[in-house]
Amino acid sequence: MADTQNQIHVKQFKDDIIQAVQQTNSRLDGTVKRKEAVKAEEFFFHKLGAFELLEKEGRNAPTPYLDPVHSRRKMTTAAFHGALFIDDFDTDRSIIFGLEADYMDGLIAAAKRKKDQVLIAAATGNAFEGKDGTTPIAFLAAQQIASGSAGLTSTKLLNALEIIKGHDVDPDEKLYCIITAAQENDLMLDEKIINNDYSQGAVLDKGIVGRWGNINFIRSEQLGLNGSSERKVLLYTENALGLGIARDITMKVGDNVANSFTKTLYLKLDIGATRIEDEKIVEIACTE
Repeated sequence: MADTQNQIHVKQFKDDIIQAVQQTNSRLDGTVKRKEAVKAEEFFFHKLGAFELLEKEGRNAPTPYLDPVHSRRKMTTAAFHGALFIDDFDTDRSIIFGLEADYMDGLIAAAKRKKDQVLIAAATGNAFEGKDGTTPIAFLAAQQIASGSAGLTSTKLLNALEIIKGHDVDPDEKLYCIITAAQENDLMLDEKIINNDYSQGAVLDKGIVGRWGNINFIRSEQLGLNGSSERKVLLYTENALGLGIARDITMKVGDNVANSFTKTLYLKLDIGATRIEDEKIVEIACTE
């Protein structure tokens, strides 16, 4: 691993550090089902199918017993960690203050981005179902909207909403759409999005896309690409995805005896995610 800490020496650079531009919070945590204190390598989110009532035919008719359909999705947690060294060799040759805090902020930002990456991967990746969670469930083609060689448009959003509504999803469930800066720019050029003549309450607030209809937009540059290099925008309800927390972000600071008692900042977290209900999430392919 390349050693770049000497770049902060005062003889080479200015006496301050500008924190690297990066996402410093989890954008998706809070938009999904959350299970904390998971004390197992595997955890199951349980689902209960819909019931259908039967017509009562005549007086004193026998009571029909409904057969509930139970299923569950398996989530497997994984640990992520990393550490940074703060060597006296560097700090003694620098007049920079607050370096430890800057490093800690950087590690925490990386951990929060990791949460989003895990959730985004689970959104359209294989989910695992069954008693033992061994049956892979691929993301349904019926829940995908082709790019049509276009970016994100109001028409695509309405089509995605139609798919979710077509499954009779509870209209009270909150809806979220994860987009990148490119899709935000697309929406800011779409008349049906920004013009009050088409929609009561335009979504533009000081140039930022916030809400359209009942869709809450969240910008994240962590969204992936499909095999055609098209951005995979996600529209989902609050119950579509599950995030399991075996151990949330934990930081430790100590001296590394093996390396000249160098101060070491260490961070770890143990998390997992899964797609719980396929019908409540749509992938919208967008060209950029």
